[in-house]
Amino acid sequence: MSWVLGRVLAGFYRERAAARYTPKLGDFDYSLSFEDIFAACAQLAQQQLIAWNTIASPGGISFGTGHITPLGIAVVEKQTPPPISLVLPELSASAPLSGNLPDVSWALRELITALDRCPANADDITEARRRLSHLMSHPLMQAMNRDLV
Repeated sequence: MSWVLGRVLAGFYRERAAARYTPKLGDFDYSLSFEDIFAACAQLAQQQLIAWNTIASPGGISFGTGHITPLGIAVVEKQTPPPISLVLPELSASAPLSGNLPDVSWALRELITALDRCPANADDITEARRRLSHLMSHPLMQAMNRDLV
């Protein structure tokens, strides 16, 4: 759950110029459900990292709106330690506030980590690493991920 909290907080950080922000599925990545996003928003609000208002609809589906707090900004900018366990994705200083560059970098890091932990046979892992290396060597990917280790 700590990576979900980090992704959601980073999303609010990217939208910090907006007075109010209503998260959408694709804002974080499509592997997160509304339930994941709103559970993370509730936890982040409990820790005062975001200000969050849940809005219940007549059909029983809830959504919400909010904004990042000064404490949340300080945590993302690593000026203060987070009050809860969360894993923040790398944020590129050159990325636009609403850009996807940090998301691409985060996704590639997750693939690398997943390969390190994968129980598949060695030949399959080697082939996956070769393909990932080929993808990462593409000039467009290199331009988008200058800070990828």
